[in-house]
Amino acid sequence: MMTSLLRRFAGVLVSFVLFPTVVFASLESGTVIFENADTPPFYFKAAVSYEVFAPGDATSPVPSATDFTYVYTLTNQAATPPAGSFNVPVDRLDVGVGASASVTATTSLGVGIAPSSIDSTTSASRVQFLFASGINPGQSSNQLVIQSPNGPGDTGSNVAFGTFIDGRILRAPFTLPAKDFACYDVNKAEFKIYRNKSGKDKLELQKGAISFAAGDAFDPATDIVKLDLNNGDFVLSIPAGSFERKGSKADYKYETGSGVVPEVKFRLNIDKAEWSVKVKKADFGLFLDAAGMDVTLMIGDVKGRTSVPLTIKEDDGNEQKLEFKRSPRFECPKLRDDDSSAANDTTGHGHHKRSCMSSFTVTYRLGQPDQEVIALFGGDIGHPDTAVISSAGPSATFHTSCSVCLSCGQTDASGDFTITGISDATGKMMSQCGGVDPSCDITPDP
Repeated sequence: MMTSLLRRFAGVLVSFVLFPTVVFASLESGTVIFENADTPPFYFKAAVSYEVFAPGDATSPVPSATDFTYVYTLTNQAATPPAGSFNVPVDRLDVGVGASASVTATTSLGVGIAPSSIDSTTSASRVQFLFASGINPGQSSNQLVIQSPNGPGDTGSNVAFGTFIDGRILRAPFTLPAKDFACYDVNKAEFKIYRNKSGKDKLELQKGAISFAAGDAFDPATDIVKLDLNNGDFVLSIPAGSFERKGSKADYKYETGSGVVPEVKFRLNIDKAEWSVKVKKADFGLFLDAAGMDVTLMIGDVKGRTSVPLTIKEDDGNEQKLEFKRSPRFECPKLRDDDSSAANDTTGHGHHKRSCMSSFTVTYRLGQPDQEVIALFGGDIGHPDTAVISSAGPSATFHTSCSVCLSCGQTDASGDFTITGISDATGKMMSQCGGVDPSCDITPDP
């Protein structure tokens, strides 16, 4: 997976109408590689090049006086596949769109393979460019265009060949989520900034407080996690699927691999209502002598935002240490797993008895081109029943109290929803039902 570190682009936009001789340059551009090497023998390696144009930029291929223009080109690279695999065409680019962002127009133009259709209506969170005949290795799409009043941010996006998908982060229309955490704050911040060593700085945000409102939860399979300092001075985006659950509790960790810069360790302990992050080998030069900073955390379509003061703790001319420490420490109410009524709930979660399962995965239209994997975690799994809803609209209800034995392959009455994963972390189903099929058991390691 990819972690994106992006700097805010500062500048003044001048109206093209008033100054027709001004030559604009695109706000941002780049290339992201999508690779599917996990489902042999099918293999693809695709590049998505993007360019973002501000409103009024005449160099945009589709100029707009009011909207940002996002231009993407999808190239299926003729890369050498792993042994035993072969290159396949790609037939779809899904560009994620921020949950509160809007799309005003989509089109395509120029040289290359044009999409057979563009869909921006079936899901509010993405624009889908479909290529019915596929883009073969060595071929590229034409320019794929999205226009939006919302400026660029990091969104989850996919390139696909049928049901074989690879997800990465792309720059696309984004705005801060409208929803807020039920409770959120920062308790401790520490910067270590080197004046003469670019890219060696460190940041720690410790013992942050967090809890979700009723109906919201962290789904590591689908939620992007973003940390934004000072409205874009430093942005850290962690793609969906990157966090790993530790044990049976709602405790999630993310850590970059060896050699990845910046080094990041991120923890979301939902059960304890805490979050923290450590970043090393980064550039925090913009924060030298800072008197304060805004800290925004976004999980999926929910956000928390607070401002903290900073004090210069040490400065020897080469290294500066900035610090913030809240006293007394602010805490959010912790989750409880009991039978108390929602009327007495102070967390916004609505206490209820939870299933013995810590995670439960159901696939809608298993094996079909439009299949969808729906993963539920922790408090999202109800007692005695859990409703599972597909993005296309159909839903099903499964009995998840653990008084009924479940196994992979079981379907709802319609046959459209199939159980494809069970995590019996407490062992109740294991003892009551004589075990869980190992191929179905997704219980995390303790």
